[in-house]
Amino acid sequence: MASQGEIAWFNRLLVERDLVGKFVVFCDPELPDLQNIATLAQKHQVLFCAESKLVETDIEIIRTEDKINYRQAEKEFNLENVFRGRATNILQLGQIPVFHPAQTLVYEVNLNLFQQLTQVLNQKQYPTYASCLVLEADTKHHVASTNLGKLAQTKLTNEQYLLIIGNVAESVMQQLKLTQTKAVEKAKIQKTAGIKGYATASSAVSRVAHFFSDIGFVYPAFSQSEGQELSSIKTLNYNGSKTKIVSLAARHGAGQVLKAASKHAKTSALLNSAALGFLLPAMYNINRQYPLPVLHVGVQSIQDVSLSHSLEEIELAKDSGFALVSSSTVQEAQDLAVVAHLAQLVNIPCLHFFDGVYLSRQEEQVELVTEQQLLALKQASQSLTDLEAVFGLVSESLGRKLAPIAYHGPAQPDSVIAVMGYQSHALKLAVEQLNAHGNRIGVVQVTAYRPWSPAAFRDIVPRTNKILVLEHGSGLYEDILASYYGISGPAVISHQLPAEPSAIYALLPSMTGVHGPQVSFEEGVCVQVWDYKRDKTSQCQSSYFDLIKHVQHAQRLSTFASTDVEPLEISQIRINDKPIQNQYPTKAASCVLVNNLDIFQTYNPVETLAVGGTLIINAPVKGQDLFDSVPSQVYHLLVQKRATVYAVNAGQIAKDYTIFYGNEQDYTAEILEGVLHHLLDASLEKQYDRIKTEDYNVAYTKLEAIARGIKELVPVQLHLFTPGKHVALIQPIPTVPSEFLLKEEEELEHTYEPAENHEPLLKYSFASAYGLETKVRPDMEQAYRIKVTENVRLTPESYDRNVFHIEFDLTGTDLKYDIGEALGVHAENDEHEVKQFIQDYGLDPKQTVQLKIGNQVELRTVEQLLVQVLDLFGKPGKKFYQYLVTKMASDDEREQVAYLLGDADRFDAFVQEETPTFADLLRKWPSAKLTVAELIAEIPEIKPRHYSISSSQRVHPNAVHLLVVLVDWTTKSGEKRYGQATRFLSQAKIGQYVTVTVKPSVMKLPKSHETPVIMSGLGTGMAPFRAFVEERWYWKQQGVNVGPMVLYFGSRYRAMEYLYGEEMEAYQKDKIVQLRLAFSRDQKRKIYIQHRMEEDLELLYDLMVTKKGAFYLCGPTWPVPDVTNALLKVFSKSMSKEEGLAYIEELKEDEKYVLEVY
Repeated sequence: MASQGEIAWFNRLLVERDLVGKFVVFCDPELPDLQNIATLAQKHQVLFCAESKLVETDIEIIRTEDKINYRQAEKEFNLENVFRGRATNILQLGQIPVFHPAQTLVYEVNLNLFQQLTQVLNQKQYPTYASCLVLEADTKHHVASTNLGKLAQTKLTNEQYLLIIGNVAESVMQQLKLTQTKAVEKAKIQKTAGIKGYATASSAVSRVAHFFSDIGFVYPAFSQSEGQELSSIKTLNYNGSKTKIVSLAARHGAGQVLKAASKHAKTSALLNSAALGFLLPAMYNINRQYPLPVLHVGVQSIQDVSLSHSLEEIELAKDSGFALVSSSTVQEAQDLAVVAHLAQLVNIPCLHFFDGVYLSRQEEQVELVTEQQLLALKQASQSLTDLEAVFGLVSESLGRKLAPIAYHGPAQPDSVIAVMGYQSHALKLAVEQLNAHGNRIGVVQVTAYRPWSPAAFRDIVPRTNKILVLEHGSGLYEDILASYYGISGPAVISHQLPAEPSAIYALLPSMTGVHGPQVSFEEGVCVQVWDYKRDKTSQCQSSYFDLIKHVQHAQRLSTFASTDVEPLEISQIRINDKPIQNQYPTKAASCVLVNNLDIFQTYNPVETLAVGGTLIINAPVKGQDLFDSVPSQVYHLLVQKRATVYAVNAGQIAKDYTIFYGNEQDYTAEILEGVLHHLLDASLEKQYDRIKTEDYNVAYTKLEAIARGIKELVPVQLHLFTPGKHVALIQPIPTVPSEFLLKEEEELEHTYEPAENHEPLLKYSFASAYGLETKVRPDMEQAYRIKVTENVRLTPESYDRNVFHIEFDLTGTDLKYDIGEALGVHAENDEHEVKQFIQDYGLDPKQTVQLKIGNQVELRTVEQLLVQVLDLFGKPGKKFYQYLVTKMASDDEREQVAYLLGDADRFDAFVQEETPTFADLLRKWPSAKLTVAELIAEIPEIKPRHYSISSSQRVHPNAVHLLVVLVDWTTKSGEKRYGQATRFLSQAKIGQYVTVTVKPSVMKLPKSHETPVIMSGLGTGMAPFRAFVEERWYWKQQGVNVGPMVLYFGSRYRAMEYLYGEEMEAYQKDKIVQLRLAFSRDQKRKIYIQHRMEEDLELLYDLMVTKKGAFYLCGPTWPVPDVTNALLKVFSKSMSKEEGLAYIEELKEDEKYVLEVY
């Protein structure tokens, strides 16, 4: 038992040195009855630790790190170095916070350690965060200290013992304060400006980490794309070397490599909080004798299938000895990254955390720190000893207010909100709005979560009635509550931050009890772009942003589903004349661009569209057909919001222009970007200027594609109700905010449903009684059934291209068509292949299915449905693969599909090389057995294919002609494939009926019969021009004067592919048309139509310039630039190149320069 004198001494020590509720470390094994003292310490809320525990820890560190035991340590390290190591660890204990964090740390050390400890302090090799350091002499030994002055070399009583503690403490404190003041003064450097630039939190942090590190570790938790910013940096680091980047898996033991590397190099690590747990063991055991790593952690974890901002993982690191600092803006993320790395240089391990859900992907303008500034800060930091001094240096040098804890608001607030992390910046701005209406609310931003100083917190916060602590998984509330333990202070109240960060604005009034307008920030113009990663069209929004940000204030936020096999990216761009304050996803976008119709099957992008906003849909359908592809609740919301809806088929336009030049995805993105510029701002010319710097042929076709996209951009009329079919919904992708997910209606009627076999037969038998009628296609207007009267192959059987001419009889129909229009063929699947699939799949071909379209019901058998309606042999999208996984009973099959879907390149290669169909996949993975209803729900309908009509109805009143080439190819595995519609037509028998519709076209003859016509056709591009020639021949037979026609026709061989050759030569003899033929492979030198045009410069100038003729081109896209160059040579007789291009634009406006390319 401790004596009464010893207990009294201990009590006086606690009271007089104000240690009650503080953290005290005792390291004196000579103290009697440690257990009794420990009990007394617990009574006074004091954390107690004996030296023996520290010594054991030191020996354990030596044993595990250097693989030697204590005896070996005595041999390899002299006694002085062993004690130096122990002193280091004792000092580092000052960074370990507990429930009652330290204001005063008392280190009681024995004589053997005393001299080494003071030597370490005075050499400034190691920092301490103690606000008071007490070095106590052992009562049984003489005390000698050359650094702090000699003390009496006599044995001391307890009273003298206490006196020495106080004297030594004051001396040490004065010495430390003086040293720190001198260090900060010495460290001040001349403030210099950074450079303005755009960055995300991730890219800004990566840039700083790269500069200060010899080795940078990346621990991706969700995808291998994380850390790409660090890997992409090409500059050298602080010592002129290239930083080595190492990507490691986030798994158990992940921190061991980082721990080992820290012995020999300056290291940093980039990770998100989901991976932090795997590094914690290493963080708690890193040897303080070696350089310490810097951890940059994006707070991002998955909770309840959505991304979370929770700080729960960060909370696990608070007792690791690492300083924990948090940033709330992109600018702060950069600046605090600098703080973290300067702390590393003065031996303070630091973990810097920032929002990984939004801030890491939010790109905005910041002041980027330069390499010269970083070098100057590195040099100046050498004299610093603690984290607060590092904050002061960076703040002073960069001219920005940075502090471990900062208060913002009135001097006498009614209430104070304490917050840490991502919400801090937005909360400060929101409180400013409330205070502008007479309220008095303060905000305390906690930037340094560890080390924690209760006294420092109390000193910063002004007197107030209550402190409202906002937290989301942290222990900030407990820290603040403990800071006022045992003293009179404000009420400390905890509030949980809402899962959706922007919801804090609505929470503020009720939480603070104040009145005022609803907190809001000016949005300016806000654009949202929704992309599937597989479509590779996200370049559209990045290029748009790159142009806009040089004109106005701009901000881009990209969120995506990186954990899902079908990644979805939502990119949000804000544009404003003023600096942009809002950091959260918008609730009212001015414009929403959806790049894939499939997105509507899972999400509802219209939820974020402002009332009166604009929706742009990149889709292969237009008009009211567009709304048949979206769920009814999306349509109704569009009506409610009075939205303007545009449709553009950018993918098809891009495909038309990239057969020989350019990349299809690149062109698609350019078209969509042009549409945005056209509708939202005046930067279209800047886009054109950027494109003009590319290769001429690519640039020209891109500009043509953009112009066509804008020209075809037509608003789609919204009606109160639409007969569109309902669409079943799939499971949500976890990382997109829930308000974007499509909300399922309470009652969804099935589009298709199996029927009892007797029911339709009964109705069919008594059709008049049930009001039934027969229609060609009940689901569309003006569909016709026409009969095949001729189907003849035009190319030899030995030729590798099957080009055929097919004629249909219109007798008894009302089908009318104009020159240049297209015939939509509603092809059917091959009956033999369908029957084979029905047999393989075990279906009943005679089972009846009801198809509901509006108020109508269509009856079909399963066989009819698979032959006539469902695109069974079409190409499935990735969504179908995902759906099959949910239906598979075989683990092996699920693994096969997961392997395919797990890598986008692997999936693309499989699809492109094997072009599998729906039927192929259902046979390949038979355990995914789908019912008839499921087949109907998941397989899309067969879409009509359109072909230019090659006849004039004036010449053939009861017939329509087509010129078609059979599309076929061989897969990598050797299987022969065919285009569904061309195969159907090529196999059509005489007398067979085909369902068709008529589609308007831009290929129209001039209104005047006398206007010269120049036609350029390649291959089946001959089709509309045959109709043109027939039409002019007809009018000439009627005695009408007709203008000259010139046909430039090109193909590979005259003997093989001179399409309609005999007819055209007969028309040439009748002086209807002049033929200019280009068969590219009939001679050594390849001759194309542009070469023939260059031979006819005078003729073409006369027809096009002098006589104001019209020019047409039909066929593949690749010759467009060369044909344009040929026309510019024609116009060069009287125009410059710029004037020639302008003249082409005039011709376009007058519909005298018409391209139909594919």
